[in-house]
Amino acid sequence: MNVLLATLSRSGKLKFLREEEMVLRELDSLSTYFRAMTGSTLTGPQRSWALRFLRGESFSITAPPGMGKTTFGLSASIFNAVRGAKSVLVFPTKSLVSQAEVKLRDVTSKLGLSVKFVSTVKKEPEGEDFHILLTTSKYAMLHRELANHDFRMIFVDDVDAVTKSRKSTYMLLELAGFSKDELSSLRDASREGDSLKVREIRERVLNGKVVILSSASVTRVTPIISSALGLRPGGTAIYSRNIVDTYMEFPSDVAVELKKVLRTLGTGGLVYVSVDKGMELAKRIHEELSEELRVGLVNSTSSKAVERFRGGELDYLVGVATHYGPLVRGLDMPSRVRYAIFVGVPKFKFVLGEKMHPLAALRLLVTLASVKRLTELYSLVGQMRKKLRTLSPSALAVVANAIREGKLEDKVFARVYDVVQRSLEDKETLQRMMEAGGFVLQDGLLLLPDYVTYLQASARTSRLLGGGLTTGLSVVLVDDWRLFSAFKNRLSFVLDDVIWYPLNLAEGKVGDKELGDLMSKIDEERNAGVQDELKLRTVLFIVESPNKARTISNLFGKPAVRELNGLRAYEVMIGDALVTVTYSGGHIYDLTTREVDLHGVRVVDDGVNFVPQYDAILRCGNGHSYVPSDSEGCPVCKSTLVSVDKLQVVNSLRRLSMEVDQVLIGTDPDTEGEKIAWDVYLNLRPFNTNIMRAEFHEVTRKAVLSALRSPRLMNLNLVASQVVRRIEDRWIGFELSQRLWREFWPQYCRSRGFEQCGENRWLSAGRVQTPVLGWIIRRYNEYQDTKVRAYALEFDGKFLVIDKAPGVRKNSQLTVKIGEVSEHVDIFGPLPPYTTDSMLTDAFRFLRLGAGETMRLAQELFEFGLITYHRTDSTRVSDVGISVARNYLTELLSEDVSNVFEPKTWGEGGAHEAIRPTKPVDVDQLRVLVEEGTITLPRPLEYDHYRLYQLIFRRFIGSQVKPITLVKQEAPFEVHSKNGQLVSRGRLEFIVDVKYPDPRLSGRTFSPPVRTQPPLKPGEYVAKVTRSFLRSQVELYTQGDVITEMKLKQVGRPSTYSTIMGKLLEKRYVMESRFSRRLIPSRLGGEVYNFLTSKYGDFVSEERTRKLLELMDQVEEAKVDYRDVLMQLYSEIKNIRG
Repeated sequence: MNVLLATLSRSGKLKFLREEEMVLRELDSLSTYFRAMTGSTLTGPQRSWALRFLRGESFSITAPPGMGKTTFGLSASIFNAVRGAKSVLVFPTKSLVSQAEVKLRDVTSKLGLSVKFVSTVKKEPEGEDFHILLTTSKYAMLHRELANHDFRMIFVDDVDAVTKSRKSTYMLLELAGFSKDELSSLRDASREGDSLKVREIRERVLNGKVVILSSASVTRVTPIISSALGLRPGGTAIYSRNIVDTYMEFPSDVAVELKKVLRTLGTGGLVYVSVDKGMELAKRIHEELSEELRVGLVNSTSSKAVERFRGGELDYLVGVATHYGPLVRGLDMPSRVRYAIFVGVPKFKFVLGEKMHPLAALRLLVTLASVKRLTELYSLVGQMRKKLRTLSPSALAVVANAIREGKLEDKVFARVYDVVQRSLEDKETLQRMMEAGGFVLQDGLLLLPDYVTYLQASARTSRLLGGGLTTGLSVVLVDDWRLFSAFKNRLSFVLDDVIWYPLNLAEGKVGDKELGDLMSKIDEERNAGVQDELKLRTVLFIVESPNKARTISNLFGKPAVRELNGLRAYEVMIGDALVTVTYSGGHIYDLTTREVDLHGVRVVDDGVNFVPQYDAILRCGNGHSYVPSDSEGCPVCKSTLVSVDKLQVVNSLRRLSMEVDQVLIGTDPDTEGEKIAWDVYLNLRPFNTNIMRAEFHEVTRKAVLSALRSPRLMNLNLVASQVVRRIEDRWIGFELSQRLWREFWPQYCRSRGFEQCGENRWLSAGRVQTPVLGWIIRRYNEYQDTKVRAYALEFDGKFLVIDKAPGVRKNSQLTVKIGEVSEHVDIFGPLPPYTTDSMLTDAFRFLRLGAGETMRLAQELFEFGLITYHRTDSTRVSDVGISVARNYLTELLSEDVSNVFEPKTWGEGGAHEAIRPTKPVDVDQLRVLVEEGTITLPRPLEYDHYRLYQLIFRRFIGSQVKPITLVKQEAPFEVHSKNGQLVSRGRLEFIVDVKYPDPRLSGRTFSPPVRTQPPLKPGEYVAKVTRSFLRSQVELYTQGDVITEMKLKQVGRPSTYSTIMGKLLEKRYVMESRFSRRLIPSRLGGEVYNFLTSKYGDFVSEERTRKLLELMDQVEEAKVDYRDVLMQLYSEIKNIRG
């Protein structure tokens, strides 16, 4: 980057990079102060913070201890002071202020700097005669006059300490220069959703001031902070863990067994007693263990034992496993804590009939709403959430106590408890809630697994130390195996990479591995030497969509949010990396539509070489994407308002790339995604040389971590294939479309008697859509040629359709004679999991969803991390997929599943996989997890999201179980008129019973479930003609049928199926019938097809289309040079032009 800037500077071509050159020069100065303070250079994260500071950007730092946050803040304050600007650093305690003062004195003395700083621990600041003010949050609260100083940097060392109340929050913002009136205006603008006014107030007040919010964890930040500073601090990354999770049977004498465990595992252990056993058992365990071991007891009123443990006076700590307990949160001793033991599965416990904690009541209400699916219940959930959202942990405890004592008079709470209580008294409803919500009912107690407390508590054993996450050990003493199963299942929804191992102390085994080896590894890591500063890397992770970026960042904690010219970036700790996740918004470039040789491609050396010309994509105010042309504005709606300019996206990505050690591009795993990645790579390469491709096929923790750890180089074969596809689409599309505009339309227009018959640029043609249009036209003609009148009969609760016959008309009374009934058994299934074409076919068949709508829903389900990549023609199921099915069936059946589970891979190895769920969660469970917030999504799911998810889930589970047995009945029938005349005969076949490998799989493995009919009985039945209609021997196509044809005839690809159907419908070449949604060609479609096939049939034939697509596949596989294919296409265009 420095070389690039120097070269541009010498040539006088810096232009937009002039500001970055100045920032990098200033970075050298700031680095000097930092080196003097620490003796080392800036780490990756510190360099990133420094660049933001020097650019005048306010930001938050949510990072673990040891990353040098405070040291960076002090260095930045010296940088400001040397330039005559004031800074204030706010610390939570006086001791931290004193430590900061010592560091400042040492550095300024060493460098001979004339910097004046004041510590409020020693004296109050007088007048303006200082550069740096060191103070505590308490002092700043009591001395609001500090806001009169013009601080250019406000560094807050502990955000939680400053934002724990409205008063302290306003103190911070006043230091930044906001008056009370401006804060009031800001709050009003935020409530009204006036983002422009919010930005105007923020930019006017800050005017180059930098506010840096630093913390190891942020638990709660008020909206006014985000509005005023234009940022959102992140939360604790409890999901970054390197822990071996194990379990043992709960012993008869827990204290005796714990002594054995503690002695075997050694010092540095935390013991968590489950809340149902409580402090009483914790005290007893402490007393008995203390007879022989150095053990401390930790409770809410005294945490002295924690400091004694930190100092080495104690070897073990005992406490209760509660979410806000002192032993669960805030304990950060990577060198001391080696393992954690949970005495009982972490859980919530409630006595049926008693007033439970409001959070538990909300969880039960959410589950009830999800299984009942009643609007009034969802409304009640919203009201309850609104009340609880504003409560701090202490206020929530007060409310919970008032509810328990019956002293809280609130209509919403009263309604919630009434509804929940009545649901628990209904056995059928309770059973459904237990299945969906993971509850266990035992002896009048309702037990709910508490995975959040487990994550928080076990995370004490795996902390950042010396640049990496330490290995930890967790042991759960299982006191209820059903609850443990629900607990593991619940945890897997949040962490898909947790593996549970049995711990056998007698044999010294963790699963099939040696316990001694594990404990040695734990000790080696802690004894390897602690670094003063963590050496963490910084990564920019670029995906395609905002949804995917949010989903990925939420997988690893609560991210901090930045915004750069409308582009949002999410910052989160992932293992040993500080990762900024952002997005390109799809393609950033497309072939130009300006007058450049052949439709945006320069032809060189008389058709031997081709150079495509690209422009950055724009999006108009109405949402249409386009590239600039020789005419002004959007070509679709003529709007001149530009809402998105991809050049701005590129500039923001460049700015972010300069801040990090490595750039990883994680766009979709196909040719389109590879081309987007290549374009991003080329744009960022001058600003960061360490750029690689990250490939993943599902948005899960495991897949993302694997992609981050195993990046690859760009695949230029995939890029070349996409370039060829795009050029082919442009050349043939533009060439034939122009002939439709100029030749076809005037003739067609005049034949219809229209007056305005100039060019019609709405018409379009394409190589794939033309043969597909032909299929629809031919099928329609066949349908018309074989139409006959038919009648629907109803008898004995069954339906029968017969063709037109003499004496039969609507409302006729007929006799149906059923002959001898035979019964036989068919084995059905399993069917393979979905590919793109089969998903689109079934989504239309069963859900009546069009191809375009289905692909939109599937795209979002993929981006939300709920299904694997949806553009695929592979039926392969990976080992991960098989484990999803196994875990679901194990949880559902609560027993050995060998009589049901029949795992199948359905294909050979490879990168691509079938469409399947990423979690062992059926649709009812998904509703609960989403509603209660266990699964965090970028935006709410629609009704059709759930329907499509259910279709995919059932098909996948069905592919992994033994086949079902269909009991069928078959019998001859005759239909006679009132006078006894035979009018129809044939054979009937009905499914009368379905036998699943296990009855509990009914309705869970096929979508929709197989329908059965009442058994047939021989005899005569009176039948009534209920309606008459026209039917044909040939059915009209549906969208799903056409897509199946495209797959069978190898015309089109998974990425284009829905696009082709959408184009035919959009151009009105094809229409759908009103009720059955069958495809009917329009007159225009028929005439367009006749025109194209009569004049250019060789170029749009089915065979030519198939061969060309095969050639493009060969380019992708490096079997054919893409330039040879382009030469063929160029020759083809010359032939079209004559």
